[in-house]
Amino acid sequence: MRIDTIKHLNGYRLEVVFDNGVKKVIDLEKFLKSTTHPLIKKYLDVSLFSQVYIDSQGVPCWGDNDFDINPQSIINDEFTVSD
Repeated sequence: MRIDTIKHLNGYRLEVVFDNGVKKVIDLEKFLKSTTHPLIKKYLDVSLFSQVYIDSQGVPCWGDNDFDINPQSIINDEFTVSD
């Protein structure tokens, strides 16, 4: 399963739509605040975080390969927001 679109909503929330039409809203705030890796931690700056894009493999990425999220983690609801 590939990610077709990704959209920054607000804060550290993203709307992710997969190629099968499944849509999820994920929140990466806890993940970003818990990491000690400097290349990832800098994305606590929301203006940088909002520059998320999808690479040619359908993976959400930030920066010049600073970090990415495995789509399987999203499918497994590791970051899904429950409203």
